[in-house]
Amino acid sequence: MDTKSRASAIPVIFQLVIVGLVSFTPTAGGQEAEETGALSLAQALVLALERHPDLAAHSWDVRAAEARTIQARLRPNPDLSLEIEEIRWGRGPKSTSRTTAFGSDEVFRFEAETENGAHSGFSESEFTIALSQLIELGGKRSKRIRFAERDKQLAAWDYEAVRAGVLSHVAKAFVRVLMAQEGLVLTEETFALTTRVSETIDARVEAGQVSPLESARAGVELAASRIERDRARRLLDAARAGLAASWGSSRAYFDRAVGRLDEVTPIPALDDLESWISTNPDIARWADEMDQRDAAVALQEANRAPDLTIALGFRTVGLPSNSQSAFGIGSDGIFGLSRTRTRSTQGRDNTFVLEFSLPLPLFHRNQGAILEAKHLASKALDQQRATRLRVLSRLSQRYYLVSADYEEVMALKTDVLTRAAASFDKANEAYRQGAFGYLDVLDAQRTLFGLRVQYLDALGRYHQGVNDLERLVGRGLFPDRNVYGLLSEEKDNEQE
Repeated sequence: MDTKSRASAIPVIFQLVIVGLVSFTPTAGGQEAEETGALSLAQALVLALERHPDLAAHSWDVRAAEARTIQARLRPNPDLSLEIEEIRWGRGPKSTSRTTAFGSDEVFRFEAETENGAHSGFSESEFTIALSQLIELGGKRSKRIRFAERDKQLAAWDYEAVRAGVLSHVAKAFVRVLMAQEGLVLTEETFALTTRVSETIDARVEAGQVSPLESARAGVELAASRIERDRARRLLDAARAGLAASWGSSRAYFDRAVGRLDEVTPIPALDDLESWISTNPDIARWADEMDQRDAAVALQEANRAPDLTIALGFRTVGLPSNSQSAFGIGSDGIFGLSRTRTRSTQGRDNTFVLEFSLPLPLFHRNQGAILEAKHLASKALDQQRATRLRVLSRLSQRYYLVSADYEEVMALKTDVLTRAAASFDKANEAYRQGAFGYLDVLDAQRTLFGLRVQYLDALGRYHQGVNDLERLVGRGLFPDRNVYGLLSEEKDNEQE
């Protein structure tokens, strides 16, 4: 898969979330959306995608990676330099010479000559102002851009992995709410059934048909049923709070979760699931990871080439000026005095400066960084294989567990529950007619209740397992159904 294809695949990894979102439009604050009525899985997913703090945090990582790409495209700034030389603290040394001579034609001659030194300050200083530019050689800029773009792509994949985890967490929390709702309905039905049985026993006790001991037993069973009902209510409150916490709310404002646990579908074959794992962001990211490691190697190899620095400048030098003074007495006895001052027609000497600088790669050729990048690229190959193996192993385990849950659900739904309900009805009717004792009715009732609880647990495990499989393959297992297969009730209501 090329880079363009991988980039376009990211938004559709969890395209199943889009189904059913058209009818839900979040309000500005978002609080009102979760306060009204029933809550569907699609709405819960949207709330989580909008508010989950992990998603918000990783979105900044994506923005930071985009900023690094912008920085990688920038070229080095030019340097402006100013250099001043020959700044004199004081005037230069003064030189003095004296001449005394005696000759055949001159009785006596004396001369003295003095020459002043250089002036103090900046008058004779050398000023050099230059503009230098670093020219990157070896294709450093293009390789740096390629590395930054791969890093940005990896940040996007990391965001997708976090998003997939959030969706999976929300879906599981939603299933737990549905299970808690069904569990409460089950315990309320059981409590109502136990109440009716208790009333029947009380009536028979008053009629003298059975012993008062059976009434006491029925009262104990009724109290235990009431405890189970109250516990189911607390479990529902906890499940609702857990679902609301998945989008950062401190309490659950929705009335109920809309969904049907009793609709199950055979999962695809294991071979098909294994062929789909390439859409899992944990696996799909490794193609870009390998490109980034290769880009890192290319960048470090490019850094081995020295960079050329070109400088163009202007240099001005102050030309010196000096003065000389001389006096003396000649053989004729006449005193003489002279003063000479020398000054250039131009105050300064101006020239242009062109400089080239290129480091010699004699010792430091970036050997260690290149070797490190190559080792990390080799490590990525092993990490890619390990990730794929880990996903395949988890996929295989979850597949067989979900398959077993599906078989259990179908067996309970089509056979066992039907027979258990019929057995309880017969036992209850026989008790009314006096053919069975209360213990027989109680045993049939407990068997039916236990099987219904087992059926509910199997449904929950099935949907949780399907959610795990969808997270592992990075897509929905049933494209002809709504989100995670739990919105059939909402679809049926719309059709009605």
